[in-house]
Amino acid sequence: MDDLVREIDDVRRAFGLERVCLTGHSSTGLTAIEYLARHPEHVSRLFLVTVHPFWNQKLFDAWNESWERDASPERKQLTPAAKRALAEAEARRKAAEANARPAPKEVQGQKGPDPTRYGDWENKGIASDF
Repeated sequence: MDDLVREIDDVRRAFGLERVCLTGHSSTGLTAIEYLARHPEHVSRLFLVTVHPFWNQKLFDAWNESWERDASPERKQLTPAAKRALAEAEARRKAAEANARPAPKEVQGQKGPDPTRYGDWENKGIASDF
């Protein structure tokens, strides 16, 4: 979970955004909730779609038991491409941490130059496409 939350924050910082609107679907909803819990100052809105109503050790253990019991050995193996992608992601993460600099502050809030910041696309609670 720590890596997933860190990746969301890496993307937010890479785009120079002070706040983001998150959408979480299914199990990624839990990651979005965790990001909000850890970084509430960086979340303007949170949309959840078909997310588990709870996540605890019992559910996690049941999920892992099912995986160990039912998944074939071939399915459990990471492909060479997946191993390479994980290694590349870790290298990028370390390079980003080594070169991290503070994100610039927002300019003029909702009236600033970026129309997607702080929910400018929403009017009186009604979201619209551009």
